[in-house]
Amino acid sequence: MFGEAFLSLLPMIPASMLVLFFFVAMNVLYRALTVPPGFDKENDGHCAACGYVIGTLSNQRCPECGVDLLKAGLLTRRMFVQLRGSSFGAIAAWTVLLGSFGGTSVAIWGSVVRSNQMMSSAFTGGITSIYTQAASYGPVTNWDEETREIKGETFVARIEIVVDSTSQKPFGDVKLILEMPDTTEYMLVIDEDSAWILKDEKNKKVASGKQINADAIDKLFALGGFDPSEDLYRSFSGQLSVLVDSAVTDGVNGLQNTGTIKLAKVQKGNDESMNLSSYGWATTYGTNTTTTTAGLLSLPSMPYAVWSPILYTFLVLLAVYIAGIIFIFKRRRKLLNLGRYTPSTSIE
Repeated sequence: MFGEAFLSLLPMIPASMLVLFFFVAMNVLYRALTVPPGFDKENDGHCAACGYVIGTLSNQRCPECGVDLLKAGLLTRRMFVQLRGSSFGAIAAWTVLLGSFGGTSVAIWGSVVRSNQMMSSAFTGGITSIYTQAASYGPVTNWDEETREIKGETFVARIEIVVDSTSQKPFGDVKLILEMPDTTEYMLVIDEDSAWILKDEKNKKVASGKQINADAIDKLFALGGFDPSEDLYRSFSGQLSVLVDSAVTDGVNGLQNTGTIKLAKVQKGNDESMNLSSYGWATTYGTNTTTTTAGLLSLPSMPYAVWSPILYTFLVLLAVYIAGIIFIFKRRRKLLNLGRYTPSTSIE
């Protein structure tokens, strides 16, 4: 995302300006980190008027131009180093160079990888994304259309399917979760062969079977404290069984389409108070959950295996940047120390 935003600003910068920034930054780095030309390795001190190198003084006048050195002054190697560049300028130039070329390269790479991933996901199915589709149901008499919530001491039955975005088929188990008013949850886990496991509020196995049916869902209601022998809950079990069967067989399509059609036929002969009502769909993508209509999906995020090389490259660039700053400080310190006014000092 940040790479794409950065690239969107590049067309606003003329190419000639980028070339100019490059040469200016290189010149600033060169001047700040190299020995000034004309240094005398044996002697220090230059006449401020003519630049003549003065090793030792026999009098206060310059041997070359004759100017009074007490008036004109002396320029030392340290002064040349300080006037030629600075640590701040070198760091600014290093930042511009690495940010412009390294940052742009990573941004372009990230955009290309993202584009390829989008095309692959849309046309070739080369990158498979996994998401969870959830549908919630509750007794129709306890469903408040205005507040969009279940009212009273009742339950919420939630069906969760992990789905392969390429085939839209179930990817793993289907879960039927009975959520109580105090948020306690009991769960039926159904595998692709329709075998089921019943788990209590502590996620411990309570019962199991080889074929999911209304009797298994009766056990789920009994675990939640309801009487499955009552006609009301036996009706709920039958309706949920239709939906779960469709979800196990045909994934999201089965739950939303064929399952809904079958449920409507089952409910047609029921009393209104014995029906379940659908009141919410949600798609969970990784850690981001967004409410959807009819289970519509947004484009999947880039898998870790795809974007991790870009992250590592960015971290390498960051390490190179920090190492460059450390080098700049050390180099400037060396130049300034070598530039002190001591006749025995030489600079390499």
